[in-house]
Amino acid sequence: RQTLEGLGYRVVATSNSARADYQATLVLGRPTLMGAAGDLVEQLGYGQPTEGRTPEGVDLVVIVGADAPLP
Repeated sequence: RQTLEGLGYRVVATSNSARADYQATLVLGRPTLMGAAGDLVEQLGYGQPTEGRTPEGVDLVVIVGADAPLP
């Protein structure tokens, strides 16, 4: 959360995934927001932009994987 907010993103919610075996961090975005997903991955320095569904009113969803640095 702090990393995203530090980059200027507004975090509306955090929660745990039903899975804990993501090897790569995924930044999910609708097809029209794949550029924004790629920008976030570039800012983070890890992860991969992935086309996917997001909740109503949410532009991007970040699923933190094993590639994310430890705090």
